Amino acid sequence: MLISVMLFITTDLAAQLSMDKQRNRIDYVEESHLLRKGNIVTVLNVNFEWPIRLSNYPTTALHAILSQMFFGKNSNNLEEGMADYLEGLGKEIRQMPNDTGLEKRYVNLKLLAMAWEKDKYISMLASRTYRKGDQAAPDSVFNQLLTYDIVADNVLRMEDIIKKFLLTNKKTRSHLIQTFLEYSPQVEIGINKVVDYFDALPNEACLMPLGVLFATQRKKETEGIYAFSLVPNDVMSPFMKATAMNTLMGKNKRRNVPSPMSIPMANDSILNDSMFIYDYTSTMPEYNGKTRDMMAYIHRQIKYPAYEKMQGIQGKVVVSFVVERDGSLTSPSVISPVSPGIDRQAVAAVMAMPKWKPGKNNGDPVRVRMKIPITFKLQHEEVADNHSD
Repeated sequence: MLISVMLFITTDLAAQLSMDKQRNRIDYVEESHLLRKGNIVTVLNVNFEWPIRLSNYPTTALHAILSQMFFGKNSNNLEEGMADYLEGLGKEIRQMPNDTGLEKRYVNLKLLAMAWEKDKYISMLASRTYRKGDQAAPDSVFNQLLTYDIVADNVLRMEDIIKKFLLTNKKTRSHLIQTFLEYSPQVEIGINKVVDYFDALPNEACLMPLGVLFATQRKKETEGIYAFSLVPNDVMSPFMKATAMNTLMGKNKRRNVPSPMSIPMANDSILNDSMFIYDYTSTMPEYNGKTRDMMAYIHRQIKYPAYEKMQGIQGKVVVSFVVERDGSLTSPSVISPVSPGIDRQAVAAVMAMPKWKPGKNNGDPVRVRMKIPITFKLQHEEVADNHSD
């Protein structure tokens, strides 16, 4: 029997749910900046999938660690951290100057979700590369796999997942390396490909639904590309700490549960002006065309992610965004996630749409936050195999 897989995407345009009613919010930030401070010009590229709230909890511990990683200091929210970081790099300029004696710096910041388990955890890859001048290879590469326990508000790294004596004992280290070699097939996992070798004990790890993902950083001239190995949970369970096992099962508890009224809300936009953003207004924004045209446009933009298709992952992701006064779309967030690959596809498709008709209040264009639910569904049809014997 053959299995044919079909993709159905449905959309239902809706006004934005009030920010204090959202259980989840992951901000998607993709920006490029050219900044100058004295004789130093910095080309900065930012690609963040930054969790603001998950399962109705603020991501306090995760935010603190990520702020230190990317901005070198703790900050109250992503907007504040980004603003301070950019200010430290200088003033925004429109084009690369031709001055002699300039020092050019190239910085890439990435934060990508690797796995999302509702009410349990989110695993992420944080990456920062720095290159000076026009050389091809980066001067420094920083990568960090981490898992955030949503309920416990706790960040787990490799030393929090694997029992310490297994990493320090020569015999057990050798056994672990052999185990990694046995589970390194050439398959896609989210955003990267698993390579077929390991030459050392991995130095990074995070939790995944199918197992523990281990990584060893390769040469820095490869822009920090990782060699990945995914070891099934049933194989890893004897080697894992109780805390990590509890995270997988969602059994850890948050010590200090904040009341909903005490949860600080981040501002709606990262680097746009601070003008008020409406949830509802007298004239709501509209897509330039019929609803079915919008659905067709989004459908053309989306390719069902290979990993999610392979695992049969489907569901409805809700993308939130701001329709600016000129009709452009900014500040995308996922407020109802399904999985990283599906969420990423949905955000990219929504943000690829052309300008809308802006919303108006008393006849004046205003900024309005909207949302679009997109349903990813796989339909399996059994087809008789007509090959003759």
